[in-house]
Amino acid sequence: MTPNAPSASVYGFRGLVSIAPIRVLVMFAIFVALYSAMTTGALAILTRLPQRWRALWIGFVLIAIVALVLLVYRGLVIWIERRRVTELAVPPGMRLLAGGTLIGVLCLSAIFAVYAALGMLGTVQYVGGVAVLGSLVVCIIASLAEELIMRGVVFRVMEQWLGSGIALGFSSLLFGLVHLANPNATLLGAVAIASETGVLIGAAYLLCRNLWLPIGVHFGWNLAESVVYGANTSGLNLPGLFSIPLHGSALMSGGAFGPEASVPAMLVGAAAGGLFVFLAARRGQWQPLRWQLRLPVSA
Repeated sequence: MTPNAPSASVYGFRGLVSIAPIRVLVMFAIFVALYSAMTTGALAILTRLPQRWRALWIGFVLIAIVALVLLVYRGLVIWIERRRVTELAVPPGMRLLAGGTLIGVLCLSAIFAVYAALGMLGTVQYVGGVAVLGSLVVCIIASLAEELIMRGVVFRVMEQWLGSGIALGFSSLLFGLVHLANPNATLLGAVAIASETGVLIGAAYLLCRNLWLPIGVHFGWNLAESVVYGANTSGLNLPGLFSIPLHGSALMSGGAFGPEASVPAMLVGAAAGGLFVFLAARRGQWQPLRWQLRLPVSA
């Protein structure tokens, strides 16, 4: 890689955001603050609405937040990095989104296949209900927002700075640590998320350099875990179509945090992530270890 020196002055805002760690912190802080304000405001309004208006409001919130987080990310990249947002390119994006969703669903199905083989599944009960729509909305918003910040900002900028290996390791670790704020969180759950979905989803971006694939993998994983199989997802008890009790130790079932904190999930996620890393390396997408503290910022 040819070293990239900032074309703007080393002083002032442009000079500051040409320094990789500062760029990560600035983009991370702005995105998280705006996203938190949006979701907090939406929930505050939702709790004050009459019951008959809540379904309509949930639909409106979904469309509005999806549009806003995409606009916020695009705005940050254009404002700070002064470039086109190629990692959200739409022509291949919807195909990658669908493929990623299928991969996420298959990974969770493989985990539950392991549970079935080990005799850990209880009696399957159909639950259904309108509340499932709320779970679907949570899955969509969480997968989109978390991937824009974790892979779109943290992984991407750190890779430009230090290469693929450190970027993948750090973003995966951070992804696991932020889940310690979730209900029923455990250190094992954080380690599991870092080693399975953190690596898997990071490697999905590494493979195609398009955020729609990791967004799809994340969405498909959460969709299958909560909406389809009715299991706790990252400690959250989201209503699902079915209720499938899991027997066995917390180490094998994930306990109250959900299957993500289980040994089968770590094995399946790490294996799928390892495959993605291998394919990315074969395609020449793996960036070697380097030191590039200053990143390009157009004048």
